[in-house]
Amino acid sequence: MRLETYEGQASSLKPQASSPEPQLSSLKPQASSLFLLLLVFCVALGVRVLAWQDTRFETERTQAGVTADYKHAARALAAGGPAALFSRTSPLADPNTLGHPPGYPALLALVYAASGESDPATQLVQIVADSFAAVVVLLIASALAARRGAALAAGLLVALSPQFAYNAVQILPDTLAALPVLLAVWCVVLALSRKERPRVWKFFAAGALVGLSVWLRANAMLLAPFLAASVFVLFERGRRVRDALAVVAGALLLVAPLTIRNAYVFGHFVPISLGAGQTLLEGIGDYDPEGRLGVPSTDTGIQRMEAEQYARPDYAATLFGPDAIQRERARLRLGWSVIR
Repeated sequence: MRLETYEGQASSLKPQASSPEPQLSSLKPQASSLFLLLLVFCVALGVRVLAWQDTRFETERTQAGVTADYKHAARALAAGGPAALFSRTSPLADPNTLGHPPGYPALLALVYAASGESDPATQLVQIVADSFAAVVVLLIASALAARRGAALAAGLLVALSPQFAYNAVQILPDTLAALPVLLAVWCVVLALSRKERPRVWKFFAAGALVGLSVWLRANAMLLAPFLAASVFVLFERGRRVRDALAVVAGALLLVAPLTIRNAYVFGHFVPISLGAGQTLLEGIGDYDPEGRLGVPSTDTGIQRMEAEQYARPDYAATLFGPDAIQRERARLRLGWSVIR
């Protein structure tokens, strides 16, 4: 018995054999997945480069006024640094800059610092980002679809889309704002597919990514509350409140500095930017081609209407110039009165 005990102890002291190396067959799914990701990225990149070549003489004419405003704000940021955002004497304190969030001018300022005021450099950044967006669509579809072919089809549809390729080369933030939203959705999908793992950081990241998108375009402003509400539908009880609050907290962390900045510089509560009233009126005007409601369907139409209505000829020059916040709130009231 003693010998057996010693033998057992001795055997326990013997060095254990190292775990076998992973078999090549187990690496094949990973290699094939990586190949699909690279395939979608390269296809998207190639399509967008071709669109860039095809439309290189047209980009300057697409929303030229809006692009000029973005570039003007970018120059102010490049000259004054981040402090220019919070300065009441900076060109960025002009109410006309409230028509768009400052995230895209900030990105342009970074590009200008690296390569000078170069449209091709900006377009290259956007092309790469939009190509990666196609990859994120593939990742989302892979987590949701049972068949890999369906996920690949989703990624390739985005990669080959002429509209997405065209938007990627415009000096506008539309295509960039989509990438954080897609990443936010991917975070939620990851939490949904891996319920057994700690997931609160995924919801916080989803909210923060939505907030990042809002810095580029205000369109996603209500997406964070929607994602928070979806938690109560998609996930089990017990952690839903915590996870939903994580989404809201992540979004607030990114959006709050912008709201505070607007309140400090302009003296009014403007969560992100102006433009809701303008968009509401123009949307109504688009569906009233006969003009029976008296609502303009264009920016210049709104400017002329306000110049006549308030006897302020200077209102006709800009959409968000003098009394920008008061004019925007009046537009909202007019739009809602027409709807009611």
